[in-house]
Amino acid sequence: MDPDNHLPHPPPNGFDLPRRLRRLADLAYNLWWTWHAESSRIFRYIDADTWERTEHNPVRFLRLVPSERVRAATNSRWLLEFYDRVVRDRKTFAWDEATRDFIETPFGSTAARHA
Repeated sequence: MDPDNHLPHPPPNGFDLPRRLRRLADLAYNLWWTWHAESSRIFRYIDADTWERTEHNPVRFLRLVPSERVRAATNSRWLLEFYDRVVRDRKTFAWDEATRDFIETPFGSTAARHA
C-alpha cells in the first residue's frame, strides 16, 4: 500500500524526495516523531552517518542527505513497510484546538494531556 498515492503535488519544502517517501517531509516538520521514538529509525536507516551528523534533526537531515541514499531506500521492503506503518500511525493523531490536546482518532483513545 502506498499512502502517498492520493497526494497531487510534492510538498513545497525543497526536499528532493522520491514520491514513495515524500511523507518524510511531513514527519520531519511534525514533532510527533519525537515521542514516537521508533519513527526516527526511518531516518537512521536511510543514512546513519547523515542522521548523526545532523544531530538527529530530521529537517536538516532531509536537506543534507544525498538523494541517491533516499532513492536507494525505496528498494528496501522493510523500510517501505515500516514507513507505511509510521505514516498510518501519524495519521491517527490530530490536534484538538478546543482542548489544546493531541487526540487519537476513533482508532484509539484520547492521549494524555500535557500542561
